[in-house]
Amino acid sequence: MTIADLVGDYEREAHPSPQDIASLKTILPIHGTVRLNEINAAWVEHWIAQMKRIDKVAPTTIHAKVGALARATDWGMRKGLLTMPDHALRSLPSGYAQYTKADAAIAGVQRKDNERDRRLEPGEWGKILGVIATGVLPRTRRPLVLEGRRN
Repeated sequence: MTIADLVGDYEREAHPSPQDIASLKTILPIHGTVRLNEINAAWVEHWIAQMKRIDKVAPTTIHAKVGALARATDWGMRKGLLTMPDHALRSLPSGYAQYTKADAAIAGVQRKDNERDRRLEPGEWGKILGVIATGVLPRTRRPLVLEGRRN
């Protein structure tokens, strides 16, 4: 069984989150043919190094990809589709996705997590620019009504 086989079964039967589906779809073109019995600590470390040094992926994206594949393999183990005695995806050290000095030197870039609450919805950027240009926030005024109070 390959990663692609597992992901296909996982998507059909386990109903993963949209974020996991998106992350898994980015893994399949490169690693979809990898057999599940080949996933060990060395393979996982090589994959993470490749994401940092070649793909120059942000640490949050690395966490998302590793986490999505880990959840898929967890599901596969519960279903009896595979066994992973050491479960290399779950035994990673804290901070594994952060770029080391060597990673930054090889990649030529130091990627860090950019904290954000959410992405803008379509059309939101134009509305923001409109508010900046006019200096007026569109608000609806409603009277304050306090229920249960007596005058």
